Amino acid sequence: MPPLITSRLSYDWDFIKHKKENKYLVASASEGVWETPTKDGWTEITLPFACKAVSGGVKFNCFLTENNQIFVTKHFTDVICKELSPFIIDNTKWLIPINIPLLIEQYCNKMEEENDKNTLQNGLQKDLQNTLQKILQNRFEINRMDCSGTSIYIEMKGGFLIKLSSKIDYYLDYLNDKIKILAVCPQYEKAAILTGSNKLTFFGDYLQPVNTQKITKEKIKLMATSPVCTAIVTEDNKLYFNGDDSNSACSGINCLKDFEYLPTIFENESPIIDLKCGYIHTIVLLQNGNIYATGYNDLKQCGHAGSSTTFLLFDKSSILNNKVLGLRCTSRGTVLMTEREAIFIGEVAVLMKCLSSFNYTTCVRVPLNNNNNCKRLYNDSVNINGISMVDSGSVDENFNLELNEVGVGGWHYTVYKKVVGLEKSLIYFKQNLEKIVKNNYNEFMYDIEFIVN
Repeated sequence: MPPLITSRLSYDWDFIKHKKENKYLVASASEGVWETPTKDGWTEITLPFACKAVSGGVKFNCFLTENNQIFVTKHFTDVICKELSPFIIDNTKWLIPINIPLLIEQYCNKMEEENDKNTLQNGLQKDLQNTLQKILQNRFEINRMDCSGTSIYIEMKGGFLIKLSSKIDYYLDYLNDKIKILAVCPQYEKAAILTGSNKLTFFGDYLQPVNTQKITKEKIKLMATSPVCTAIVTEDNKLYFNGDDSNSACSGINCLKDFEYLPTIFENESPIIDLKCGYIHTIVLLQNGNIYATGYNDLKQCGHAGSSTTFLLFDKSSILNNKVLGLRCTSRGTVLMTEREAIFIGEVAVLMKCLSSFNYTTCVRVPLNNNNNCKRLYNDSVNINGISMVDSGSVDENFNLELNEVGVGGWHYTVYKKVVGLEKSLIYFKQNLEKIVKNNYNEFMYDIEFIVN
C-alpha cells in the first residue's frame, strides 16, 4: 500500500518575511538561554513573529507562533534532542524552526507500514488507518505547547500528543480522552497529565510509582508540579500533595506513594483560582485576591520575611495597585500577574546589578499593555514587612513594548505579547489576501491583522 502522505511540506524562513517586528524580554538567571544576554540578565530581543505561547526548560526556549509553527533555541536541538535533525528547516541560526507537519507525516507513514505487516500476519490493527488519517488532517493545527526541564510537549488538534526530548515519542492515548490539564516542571524532567475522564498520568523522574486511585475519585480543577512535589486542588477547594517536603514545599506533608490531603487556613476563605510551584516553593491565589505561599524563601519568593513551615499570607499591600489575576514561578522566583503589570520577585529580579543598593530583596515591575498604559519600567522604592524592595529596570525610559504575558522556563522568563492563533483556513485566507496587497516591488502596502472578539 502506498504511504498515507507522499508530499513533503517545504517551508523555510520565507513565511515570516515582511512580518512586522515583535519585541520580547528574556529575563534569565542562567547562562545560555539567549544568544546575547545583558549583564543584568534582562535581554530585549526582536523576532519576526508573534506567539500564542512561549515556554522553556533548562537553558532552552520554545515558541509557538500565531501560525502554528514551532521554533526552539539551538541548545535544545544541539544538546537535548538530536533526533530532530531531519526535521530542522534551518540550523544556521540561534532560533531554529522545526517542521512538525513533516515529523507527523513520517510517523504516520511508518505506522501505516507496520499496520500493513501486522494485518497480513494476524488481522490486527484494522482501525489504525482511520486514526492516522485523522492525525494527518490536523498536522498543521497545534492546540497547546509546554516544556518540562528537557522536554517539549506538543498537543495537536484532536488530542495527538508529541513529546520531544532525548528521543521523539508519540501518544495516541489522548485522541479519545482529551487532555484537561498539562502540568510541567521547567526545572526538571517531570510532567503530569489529567484527562477529561479524570485519568492521571505521570512522565519523567518520579521517585517511585504514584497511586492515583484516591485522588482521581475527586474532581480535580488545578495541578502543578515541581522537582520535589505535585500539588492538586479539587473542586471543593481542598489541596493535596504528593512528594518530598523539602524546605516545607508541601507544608509538612511527606507522601511519595499517593496524594495526601492538607487542611489549610484558606480552604474556606475563598476559591483557589491559581496554583504554581517553583523548585521548592508552592504558591496559591484565591479569588478574593489573597495569596498564600510555603517553602524555600531565600529571595522572598514566598512574599514574606524569613522562613516558614506552612502556608503564610503573601504580603502584597505595598507593591500592588490592583488585583492579582494569576501567578508564574521559576526555580526561586515568583511573578504576580495583574492587569497593569507583571511583578517579578526572586532570582531574575536580583540580577539588577545596575542598582546602587543591590540586595537580595529586589523586585521588578514590568508594565503590561492590557490597558494600553505601557510606558516604562517603574522606578520607585517600596517596602514589604520592613524589607526594602526596589523597583528598577535595565530598559531605558523609552520602554514601550507591547507585552501582556509571561512564559516560564527553568531559571528564566520570557515576557511577550500573546496573540490568538489562526486556524489553518484563516492562515490560507490571509496568505492569499497578502498576494493582492503587494505593490510592483513585491512589498506589502498594508499590514493585515485579524481582530478576534
